[in-house]
Amino acid sequence: IKSEQNCVIDKSNNTLLLACNSSTFPSSVTSISAYAFGICNVMTKLSIPSTVTSISQNAFYGMSNLTEITLPFVGGTAEYSTDKIYSGIYLFGYVFGSGVEKFEGGVLITQKTGYGDTYSHTFYIPAKLTKVTLLNGIVHAGGFLNCTNLTEINGITYLDNYALGNCTGLKSVNLSNYTSNAIAECAFMGTGITSINIPSSITNIGSSAFEDCKDLRTVTINSNANIPDTCFKGCVSLTNVTIPTNSTMNYIGWGAFKDCSSLKSFIVTAKVTTLCGNAFEGCSALTSVTFKDTNGWHVTRDKNQYGSDLVVTNAQTNVTNLTDTNSSAYGKWWLKG
Repeated sequence: IKSEQNCVIDKSNNTLLLACNSSTFPSSVTSISAYAFGICNVMTKLSIPSTVTSISQNAFYGMSNLTEITLPFVGGTAEYSTDKIYSGIYLFGYVFGSGVEKFEGGVLITQKTGYGDTYSHTFYIPAKLTKVTLLNGIVHAGGFLNCTNLTEINGITYLDNYALGNCTGLKSVNLSNYTSNAIAECAFMGTGITSINIPSSITNIGSSAFEDCKDLRTVTINSNANIPDTCFKGCVSLTNVTIPTNSTMNYIGWGAFKDCSSLKSFIVTAKVTTLCGNAFEGCSALTSVTFKDTNGWHVTRDKNQYGSDLVVTNAQTNVTNLTDTNSSAYGKWWLKG
């Protein structure tokens, strides 16, 4: 056991055992033990380098004045194992403190992996903590779920199911460093984002990815990814959706824009061949749906059958057919070809 840079370190395994408010993080450390920062209640900023590969549960317990933190990964380790999915080790709150160990200046949150309440975990995290920077930006299922006090998360490279779910304080997310080609289902569900720019590298978007983002106003889809079921359902502030005219998107899913009550117009790009039922249900402000390719459309209750020919040349009539429950075309599959 040695003292280095105002830290106590177990040199046999390069584990940080204890730090204080005046500590400088030692470059030799590769793991952090439980409660290592337990007396650092004055520290406001903390940066953990990428050389750290393991962080014990409760390592940052009691850091009540922490406002910013840089982490090498979310949770206790970057090494992913399906055996550990439900243990809570990949959740943000894991390193701050379990819900049974309250500390002054901490706020209680409930996180889960996104696969059911059976795997819920409660943690205390610093109430003042608003900014997180990730050096390894993979966010596993439920990683930041219910972290409502966070306003900025940087360095994201992949988002699994519910990764940012209900982060209501998060107003923007920059995906410029995103290395995956997929955004998982419910990844942004209920966040406070006001706009999103989906990069061209994204080829797959999961269902309900942006559902109930009630402050979301503008969406730009630069990729050719399809819009899945309930993707933007309940985005009540959404007014503008921009999709490049040369997009090869071919599918708009069931309830994709359901209850987007501020959406006034929408352009169905030329390569779209499937517009699922109820895609625009509850879009009470909608006055125009324009089809870039108006040829060969038909409507059917069974997507495997041809059905009746459908004229889609009038933008206002299209709205009626898509939103009026009395229309014979309402709630059915709209198919091209």
